Formats: sequence, structure tokens, C-alpha cells
Amino acid sequence: ERERPSSPTVYFREVDSVGHSAGPESMEVLAAAARLDALVGALVAGVDRLGLANRVNYVVVSDHGMSQLSADRSIFIDDYLDMNTVDVVEFTPVLQVLPRSGSADVIYRALKGRHPALTVYKREEKPLHLRYRSNARIPPIIGLADDGWTITQRSRLSLRPAGRGGDHGYDPYYRSMHG
Repeated sequence: ERERPSSPTVYFREVDSVGHSAGPESMEVLAAAARLDALVGALVAGVDRLGLANRVNYVVVSDHGMSQLSADRSIFIDDYLDMNTVDVVEFTPVLQVLPRSGSADVIYRALKGRHPALTVYKREEKPLHLRYRSNARIPPIIGLADDGWTITQRSRLSLRPAGRGGDHGYDPYYRSMHG
């Protein structure tokens, strides 16, 4: 019986972590990318030293891109909703809202068209290209922030100041989300 080759994988999180804290356009991200480049170089050199270069293939990929955030691009949903009447499953960049009581239509009407950088959908109306609409666990109201915008509420600013660093999870059509 022939031995199957193994397929070990390695994930380096530093560029993503630094991108979240300092932003994708920062010098810190460039430094993290340089460190990652050196790590990959050391890996390749180590494989060469072991005499395994003819048995190893490398596939280097990025899992997603990242958008630069700005304090000037914040959407405060408590300007439009009574936060005592809803449960927010997720804030940004994909707002997921459940009514505590009553109808999801009330939430939909309160948010729909209220902020130019927030597109609001009922679960069943989400664009097909997002592949995020048919599971029963998806909240009935979903809001999508425009690229680089943050959805939050005013009381959360002390927890995570708006506009710091970077984020991902925006519509994959945005170039900034590409690896």
C-alpha cells in the first residue's frame, strides 16, 4: 500500500490581528507582513535543509481583505431604535437584530432608509450572492454597513472606540474584502 502524503497547514494570524488594531493601511501592518514574509522564508529554507524540497508544495493564500475604519464613518442604531425593544446578535459590519416582543417589521421600518451607509433587509430579502438568507437561525432583520463603516450604539463607544483599526465581513463585492 502506498503512503498518502500529508497535508499540514499553517495559519499566521499576526497580519489580521494587527490589521484589526492598527488598520490595514498602517505601518504596523507592513511590518507584520514583512515578519510573515521572513517566517515563510525560514520555513522554505528549513525544508530545503532537510532535503525535502522536491516533496513539498507550498500554497500561500489570504482568507480575506480588510477595510480601514474611521470615527467619521459610524452608524449609531440607537438613533433609530429603542434598544430596550431589541436584541442585537451582532453589530458590525453585519447588523443582526431580533425583536424582544412584537414584529420584526417594526424594526425594519425603523432602520430601512434611515442612514445612507446602512442597507437593511428582511432575512428572506438578502441578496443571493451573500448566501445568507435561508437558515432559520439568521435573525429576521439584517443590516449591512457600507465598506469601512461601523455599526454601533453610543453606549458601546467606551468598549471599542469607533474608527480604530480595520475590519472585515463586508459585502464580498468590495475590493477591500479580496485577499
